[in-house]
Parts: sequence; C-alpha cells; structure tokens
Amino acid sequence: MRQPPGFEKTTRLVARALQVPADDLVSGFGPAIAADLEGIVAFRARNFDELIWGDDRLYLQWRYRFGRPDCGMGEIWVVKVGGEILGIVGTEDITCSLSGRRISGVRTMDILVARERQNSGLGVWLNQAVFRLAPFTIAIG
Repeated sequence: MRQPPGFEKTTRLVARALQVPADDLVSGFGPAIAADLEGIVAFRARNFDELIWGDDRLYLQWRYRFGRPDCGMGEIWVVKVGGEILGIVGTEDITCSLSGRRISGVRTMDILVARERQNSGLGVWLNQAVFRLAPFTIAIG
C-alpha cells in the first residue's frame, strides 16, 4: 500500500494550489486569540453550508480558549495568509489510557475551508498540521 504524502510535500502542493508561498501557509497557522473571534464568526457565517443554530459567537467562546488558558475545551486553529482566513479546525483536549499510561491527545471538529479554496487540499493540510500537535489525534463522526 502506498503511503500518503508527508506534511512537507502536502504543504508544497497546497501552497501551489492556493498560489501562496509554502512558508506563509505554515507561519499563518496557529491557535486563535480573542482578536480573531469576530473574523472567525464572519468566516463561518460566510462559508458554512448549513444554518448555524443559536449564537455562534457564544458557542465558539464556550468550546475554544481564544488565548484564555482557563476557558474552553481546546483550541480553534486558524490559517491566515495576508490577513485572510483560509480555513479553521478545532481541537478538543482528550486523554486516553493505554497499558496503564495516560496519553494526552486531541480530537478534531469544526473544520471549515473557505468556499473558494475547497478544491485546494487545504482541509487535508489542516488535518496534517493538527496531527503534528499531539501524540495522537482522532476524529469522531
């Protein structure tokens, strides 16, 4: 069975598809802070294909830290290039037990790529970027 391309190769391919420098893609990826909240709310409203129920701002502040270490259950990661949000992916901290050891990891959720960038491979890249953050990553659903 053939192995999928690694993060570095995926970075080059996605950057080429997005027509941005690969270094900008990598350096533009990070955990959202409070100043990112309004942009993320607008990004989700613009790019989510289904109706967002309730107050999305309140949901995001409940679920994610936004730079507040004592809040949320994880981070929402943003990739921005030239100040433009291209995609987001959320993580929730989880712990699993394996042979008596506790291992910290994350589960992914709330992944979203800008509508005009959806055929670029950015969703795959976001997942691969998250895979590098913790000893293990899972997706449920």
